[in-house]
Amino acid sequence: MKNTLASKEEHIVVLDADEVPRAARDKLSILGKLNLLDMNHPSKREDVKKYIKEATVLWVALGQKIDEDLLKCAPNLTDVVSVTTGSLHVDLDYLKKKGINFHYLRGEDEFLEQLSATAEHSWALLLGLQRKIFQSYKDVINGEWRRDGFKGRELADQTLGIIGIGRLGRKVASYGNAFGMNVIGYDKNPKRIPDYISIVSSVKDLVMNSDVISIHIHASPENYNLLSKEILSYLKPDTCLINTSRGEIVDEFELVNLLKIKKIAGYAADVVANELANNKTPLQEYAMSSPTNLLLTPHIGGFTVESRLKAEIFMAEKFVDLKLKFIN
Repeated sequence: MKNTLASKEEHIVVLDADEVPRAARDKLSILGKLNLLDMNHPSKREDVKKYIKEATVLWVALGQKIDEDLLKCAPNLTDVVSVTTGSLHVDLDYLKKKGINFHYLRGEDEFLEQLSATAEHSWALLLGLQRKIFQSYKDVINGEWRRDGFKGRELADQTLGIIGIGRLGRKVASYGNAFGMNVIGYDKNPKRIPDYISIVSSVKDLVMNSDVISIHIHASPENYNLLSKEILSYLKPDTCLINTSRGEIVDEFELVNLLKIKKIAGYAADVVANELANNKTPLQEYAMSSPTNLLLTPHIGGFTVESRLKAEIFMAEKFVDLKLKFIN
């Protein structure tokens, strides 16, 4: 890691200031000047460029695409801190080229075990899709009170397939176990597997034998398009697919085709591919037609009062301690 500390006061620009608790701000202020902005949204990108000219530290979340176009406006930058487990919103190649340090939550397993927000959201999406909650609610607010068309499915005795049996996968598996589901799982490097999860040898095997599938893997290059057109072809027509991981893991073009011809019972996701692009993805376009077999939320899985509070404070303490240890 590049030694960035030393003698000068840091100039820390916080893009999502309203979400950063007082305890985290106070901790960061030990290092120097804080510039608190409520600009963690793509529409405010040009304003962000103006405010980061003097920044040595950029504190970000998921709202902005932290790419070369933005980063080159901060010539004094030495550190980017993202209170996330993912890094798709950050141009890591540019940071490496410029010798800028990147800090995020990936690998902080002991701390991350305390957070259940994304796993809980996965289960909310699953229940919403299986019981047609959103569609039936829309019917009610349109002045109707009908049961026809909203017949749901019970989870008990169905098979829940978990792709990725890490922290989140294990939590979701435990929810499935509590609901009386049969739980199977696939992981490239399975470890710490609860005894109620039966391991299968491939994604294909999992897809062929699951009634509900929940994805919990990182968006690494080897996982891009893991659920390819071929793999998706093995889905049973009554299968529901849940994705709170990353949109890039699924072939969205093929997925939309399957949804349109009812070759899959439903898809519920908190993510789409290339989320910060200006153009709508195939799933977003399909959602605009108000289908009954799709449920999308705008990447709010980890966005709870409790998780943001814990994560912001944890990252502030970790970052400040890292800086101070070089000074002292």
